Amino acid sequence: MQEVEIKINKSSGAESIKLNLPTCWNELSGKQLLYVSKFWFIWKEFIQENISLTKARALLFLELTNITSRREKKRLCFALSFINEQTDVNILDTTNFIFGELTLTKNLLPSIPVGFFTKYYGPAEKLVDINISEFSFAFACYSNYLKTHQETHLDKLVAVLYRPKNKNYKTTGELRVDFNNKMITRYEKKTARLPREYKHAVFLFFKGCLEFLASEKQFPQVFNSGNEKKYSGGSFIDAVVNMSGGKFGPFDTTKNQNLYIILKELRELIIANSKTQTK
Repeated sequence: MQEVEIKINKSSGAESIKLNLPTCWNELSGKQLLYVSKFWFIWKEFIQENISLTKARALLFLELTNITSRREKKRLCFALSFINEQTDVNILDTTNFIFGELTLTKNLLPSIPVGFFTKYYGPAEKLVDINISEFSFAFACYSNYLKTHQETHLDKLVAVLYRPKNKNYKTTGELRVDFNNKMITRYEKKTARLPREYKHAVFLFFKGCLEFLASEKQFPQVFNSGNEKKYSGGSFIDAVVNMSGGKFGPFDTTKNQNLYIILKELRELIIANSKTQTK
């Protein structure tokens, strides 16, 4: 977080307003992420069509201030109206990170409401607590949405990653019930009714985690991050099938292995295969 002080000279005297603003995606609040996800796709279209984002960035800035009082927001807007070319800082630059690289890896929506008294719970930061089967289904939903832009794939993506609370949480430490691909359709009936910004927020979180996994310090050999619409992993279930019977045991055991364990194994296999081909 950063503290921003706005100093404004008015005829009635100098005025100073101090604000605490996020500096990266992971510092957003859940409420702020929902606001961003509501407009993120529209903003991308504006950028592609060279449409000015000044008004959008101004409204985004107000959201990032986390001011909830209408009176305080009105006061801030009034103060900002005095900013001119002589002002030291372009206050809208504080929103730049939203329009740059997507670095969201923290799940800012650990739970989502799917009924009056019902919540579904999502994965941990950087997807550290999901297995390779769950990831494979989520990745397929993500890829299908990029190809078709049909919202039903977002409904499925949320239904894969978010599930009911595990009643044995205190004993097992697992917040969600175990992933079962046969339950996706049942969960989807509820996730389909979510406001679109929730679905987009889950999409942005998953996309941010993919970018992290594809980074140079993680598993670039497994993922090809050169094109955001195409990763070289193919079907991860196919990879699990090929690995079954080896060090992780039969298919049913292998598919339940933690995502990071399988990605590390795939990375080693790819590196070893590359060295063999170069000999």
